[in-house]
Amino acid sequence: MLKFLQDLLPSLGGFIPAFLATVLPAVFLIANAIIKRTLFKQTDFHLFGGDMVFCGSVLFASDLLRELSVGHLRDGLKTAAYVLMLLLFFLVWLLVLWIGSKRNRVLSVVAALVGAVIFSCCSAATWSMLQSVKNSL
Repeated sequence: MLKFLQDLLPSLGGFIPAFLATVLPAVFLIANAIIKRTLFKQTDFHLFGGDMVFCGSVLFASDLLRELSVGHLRDGLKTAAYVLMLLLFFLVWLLVLWIGSKRNRVLSVVAALVGAVIFSCCSAATWSMLQSVKNSL
C-alpha cells in the first residue's frame, strides 16, 4: 500500500510524512471532540481520562503512521503488533469514555487513573518503536 501511495503522489515528495505529523493529530482531536459531544454529552470533567488515553493513542498513531510512510518498519510481525496495540488503545479510549460518561466522581477518578496508565503505555510503546527503528537503521 505504501508503494501505491508513493506512486500516486510522486511530485509531493515529503507531503505524506508532513501530513501525518501535523494534520492527522488535528483530525483526531476534532473527531475526539465530536464523539464526546454527540455520544457522551460531555459538559464537565468526567471524560478527562478519555482525553489522556486519546492523547497517548494519537501520539502512538502518528508516530506509527510516520514510520510506516517512510519505510522504517520492515518487520511484518512487529508492524502487525503495533497496529493491534493501536486498535487496543482506541478501544480502551472508548471504554474510558464510557466509564466517565456515568458522571460518578469515583468512576471518573478511576477513569482518569486508567487514562494516565494508558497514556504512559502509549508513550512507552512509541519510544520502543522508535528505538527499534533507530537500531535497525
